[in-house]
Amino acid sequence: MLPQAAPNTTPADLREQARKVSHSAIEKRRRERINDKIIQLKELIPSCAAQENIHKMSILQSAIDYITYLKDIVKSLEDDSETSS
Repeated sequence: MLPQAAPNTTPADLREQARKVSHSAIEKRRRERINDKIIQLKELIPSCAAQENIHKMSILQSAIDYITYLKDIVKSLEDDSETSS
């Protein structure tokens, strides 16, 4: 939706206003998609899934910690597999 033009508004001003409105809408959709993905990530992390009000940074840090933990388990299982072969 374009803002109403003032009497002394030039076509260039109108284009600039339209660009800003368009950019704002694009940025809002980008933020919504990021937030949706953070919520999906939250549901995958056991320490976060049950929590209601948790900060995005906490979700990301918990994801890092959980992935590191899972990598350590995989390495341990691989090491155990190699020594038992």
